[in-house]
Amino acid sequence: MRILLLATLAFIFALPASAQRAKCAADDYPAALCYYRSGGLVRAEEIFTRIAAEDTKQPSTIRSRYFLVRIMMKTKRYQEASRQLVSIYVLSPTFYNEWSCDHLLGECRKALGQD
Repeated sequence: MRILLLATLAFIFALPASAQRAKCAADDYPAALCYYRSGGLVRAEEIFTRIAAEDTKQPSTIRSRYFLVRIMMKTKRYQEASRQLVSIYVLSPTFYNEWSCDHLLGECRKALGQD
């Protein structure tokens, strides 16, 4: 009986995340955000990387780079995240300042022992 109850609870709590990911069907910026929010970091990173590769000053490109940084930091790839933050600054110093990217760069440097 306990096993059935635990299995039911596990299913109920797993359902929202998997159901949410099922709604993230497209291959564009909103879909990448959807994957990011629902924990689908691998898929989100794939889409954000493709968008960021466009290397334009479009808001979706710059924001894709920002969320790539967040994913890289979550997966402890601080050197890559640092490089991405510098590229954000080059593309849009205004975005860099408004989205507190300097704080994130400081956190990356701290994690790398460069503080």
